[in-house]
Amino acid sequence: MRHSTTSYAVDPISSYVKINGIFKVGINVEFSSECSCTKTDTKPDNPDRDCNNRGYKVCGKCVNVPEWNNQTLDVINSVECNNDQDCGDYGKCICGKCQCQNVFMNITKSPERFYGRGCTCTDLICPFTKKGQCMCECGKCKCNTGFKGIDCSEIECDYLHIMKKCKETEGAPDCSGRGDCVCGTCTCPYNYTGTHCETLTVPTVRCSDIKECMVKVFESNEHAGCNITVTLVQKLVESTSFFVHTCQMVHHKCVRSFMIEINQNGKNIDHIRLKSLDSRRDCANDQNPYFRKRLLYFCGITTAGALAFYSITILLHIIYIKWFNDNQRRVRGMVIKDTERYEITAEPVDETLSS
Repeated sequence: MRHSTTSYAVDPISSYVKINGIFKVGINVEFSSECSCTKTDTKPDNPDRDCNNRGYKVCGKCVNVPEWNNQTLDVINSVECNNDQDCGDYGKCICGKCQCQNVFMNITKSPERFYGRGCTCTDLICPFTKKGQCMCECGKCKCNTGFKGIDCSEIECDYLHIMKKCKETEGAPDCSGRGDCVCGTCTCPYNYTGTHCETLTVPTVRCSDIKECMVKVFESNEHAGCNITVTLVQKLVESTSFFVHTCQMVHHKCVRSFMIEINQNGKNIDHIRLKSLDSRRDCANDQNPYFRKRLLYFCGITTAGALAFYSITILLHIIYIKWFNDNQRRVRGMVIKDTERYEITAEPVDETLSS
């Protein structure tokens, strides 16, 4: 089969067709170098759409218009691929052009698409594309405003929008006035946390801060003296919260226990729970037999425990010394026996021969 077409050379094409899905018939197509179309020295009034609107066709080939870019038309007429291997792992060669996988997988709008000559360009090369920090242009990251670096992972600290992230509200101090603003991120001290260092983790109020006014509470029948609400309870329930502290004070030879509840800013006490005084258990005096009995019991248990500990320690030390000495004697005995077993007796010397 011969076909007359364009005025430039084209390689012959060999292929085959199947008949009834069984028989194969080969087809060879050869193109002549003759041009059957009418040549003209004048260009048409409007550029051809098939030539990307930058040229016009002559015998099926895009011809350059001088005022347009030559490179564009060269790309249009060039053959991008001869087989699927030329399009890499993410494209197929169709009519000399690479069709990237986006066409087949319907992901043309996905940031993970492949594109470009040979389907070699991909947005996957830029890891921060999805985070809105950059645009990927065929393997090169074009950083958005406020970011910099090869992969746009660095923040431009002088960018006003970034620095505003350290403010909880418009006009508020950076990091609530408690931390340092580093490139839009608050670095908080140990006792504060949160995006803007707004949450207190360790309160600043201590039991000693209300020591003087608690003396007035102990001596008052109304339990007043600190300008804080005081509730009398029979038992204090322990709490693991940083904002509830258990305190103890000695007042007139009695141990007074109370709990302070601190507000969220960590600087003020909202409520005090005072344990009722039990003179038998909480006070130390000569007329309190229960206290003396408990004291003697505690001292006796402590002394007995100490004596038992030291006695066991000394006994273990004696046993160890005895075991160590026995072991040393056994080793020395084995060495002496081995020496006697392998000792060589010298032959007697005949003194008559030597003379």
